[in-house]
Amino acid sequence: MVYKDYPLFVGLNEGADLPSKYQTKDDMKNTRSFRIPSLLTAPNGNVIAAIDRASTGADWGKIDIAVRISKDSGETWSEMKMITNMPTRVPPQSVDDTASAFAIDPVMTVTKNGEILMMFDMWPESKGLHDRSRLESGSGYVEIDGQKYLALFDSKSSMRRLKSKTRATGYNCYTVRENGFIYDPDGVKTLMYLPQRHACYEDGYATMGDLYLAVGEPDYIDKAPPLIPKEPQGDEDVYLGNIYLTVATPPLKDKFYFVQKTVADKNCDPPFKSDYPVIITKPAPLRVAVTSHLWCMRSADGGETWSAPYNINAMVKRPEDKGFFGVAPGNAITLQYQENPELNGRILVPVYNLKAAAVIYSDDDGYTWTRNDKGYIKTSGENQLFEYSDGCIQSVSRPLFVSAPKTVISTDGGRTWKKGKPLEIACVHCQKAIITLPVVDGKQYVLCSHSTGHFGKDSTRTCGVISLGLADTKTHTVKWTNEMSIKQNAYYKDFEKHADFFAYSAIAQLPDGTIGVLYEAYPSGYIVFTKFDILDLTLANKPALPKKIF
Repeated sequence: MVYKDYPLFVGLNEGADLPSKYQTKDDMKNTRSFRIPSLLTAPNGNVIAAIDRASTGADWGKIDIAVRISKDSGETWSEMKMITNMPTRVPPQSVDDTASAFAIDPVMTVTKNGEILMMFDMWPESKGLHDRSRLESGSGYVEIDGQKYLALFDSKSSMRRLKSKTRATGYNCYTVRENGFIYDPDGVKTLMYLPQRHACYEDGYATMGDLYLAVGEPDYIDKAPPLIPKEPQGDEDVYLGNIYLTVATPPLKDKFYFVQKTVADKNCDPPFKSDYPVIITKPAPLRVAVTSHLWCMRSADGGETWSAPYNINAMVKRPEDKGFFGVAPGNAITLQYQENPELNGRILVPVYNLKAAAVIYSDDDGYTWTRNDKGYIKTSGENQLFEYSDGCIQSVSRPLFVSAPKTVISTDGGRTWKKGKPLEIACVHCQKAIITLPVVDGKQYVLCSHSTGHFGKDSTRTCGVISLGLADTKTHTVKWTNEMSIKQNAYYKDFEKHADFFAYSAIAQLPDGTIGVLYEAYPSGYIVFTKFDILDLTLANKPALPKKIF
């Protein structure tokens, strides 16, 4: 049985026809665009759908991570909840607005202790990859006496001007150290600090990067700062702006001024009138490097609540990655078939830069991270990972044209990699999602959701399918046995011209034994959830699957 599509995230672009049966405009929080799905079943049975919630369909602007949760295998879903809320300088009105930091491309996995780990890219205010002239190479951290610290720069300095990899002294490079206090280029502690505790307000963590000046004893060492700071009185700390806003950075002077945050919405007068409600703030006198950052969040209750984000760039990003080193959208994996039992529970996350792919891994549930040997793994782009039942791990490239994706394999838990055989499946130049099903009767099946380009006729993101294959542990290949088209129902007035559209996707096995697929069914705005029984993939002229597949 194939279930009816459920439009889970719907952008409120012109022409959107929202079926009230599913959600209203309020449910979508006046969001204009959604992209990049991730889907996961938690140990408590919750199904978590994560997404980029964006002010436009571009890869920049006001973008945050949002989630919805199902407690009945995708039949019904919770209201959408933002879990990040990146700072914004100017209310976003169009695709040309870039005055926001942004969080993009979530991936998730279940850790060995049963928590949910999410990783995504965080970009300071910029156009990200679409304006490389502003990007700075490296991790955004500097090493001093063997310890790596987040680097901050005043309006006259940058990561490019650091001439030493080990010293910050003399180059207007400030550092964030113990308890979030800022140290000047000479290594002297200042009165400026970044609160290290944050509250998840109604619309996510919105105080990450807020910089304060301690007037007396710091106010926000043991508690979270307020969402909207008030004009300080007496010895109250002074809010100075946000370090993730990088344009129009004010000069760093001996005298500091309080920055007033403003809620911008449709009821405000210009320049704060905005159809897209946001909190407006200003740049702090210090900023982070304009480079990509990898952030992690955690949930111990199946996605209901999330920890504050934490930055892992210092552990995994290298100067040769230049300005970008990000996660490959879809899902990460947690190893379970390793011959060495100490490797079971290791988390592997697929990552990439503009030239090559890589893998980072963690043996402590996602707190500390290591990069694979030699830095890269000779696949490219948004690669996907899966583990064979004999413990071999395969990384599958995003192909540059319609072709069988190239692969590499690892037999030591992701540390080293060698060339593998191509994945004999026709994919276009687009992200694909891959998962494995539990081993039954010695057989392991693999599922892949992907675009076919009108079933091989072209290279467009069209005609999505779910392919089913049998894993071969002798050759480390997949024999594809069945394929099923994914056809969505039209809910946009102009949907006809995109009726066969299928782009980024994610797959998960649901608690009721069905397979869930979350996918982009319309350019930059329409994310659909569908589910089906695994036996629906069995075609009359193809070998039948064992009924005991689960």
